[in-house]
Amino acid sequence: MPIGRIADCRLLWDYVYQLLSDSRYDNYIRWEDTETKVFRIMDPNGLARLWGNHKNRTNMTYEKMSRALRHYYKLNIIRKEPGQRLLFRFMKTPDEIMSGQTDRLEHIESDTDDQIYIKEEC
Repeated sequence: MPIGRIADCRLLWDYVYQLLSDSRYDNYIRWEDTETKVFRIMDPNGLARLWGNHKNRTNMTYEKMSRALRHYYKLNIIRKEPGQRLLFRFMKTPDEIMSGQTDRLEHIESDTDDQIYIKEEC
């Protein structure tokens, strides 16, 4: 499987969680504190390229991907850590996120697909 490809991964938050659990991607993204679910994006452009490869979108940029991340702020899934560059926190565990929100996430993200190329289907 090509670098950055993760089977059965449709949503960006899930993709980020998967990368965080695989030390091969530490140069792109890594946990700062697993207990509090704080993570740092080490290489924003590289991470966007991985996401673009995963989604078969060669024109993916960090600017586009970060717009998708900001949609999760409204849903209280991810938040940016104040005053810190490229530092984020998951507000929920994957199980908490998945319990009843998948349809809503796909609807929200597919509504913005034309503008920021984040439709979450594989």
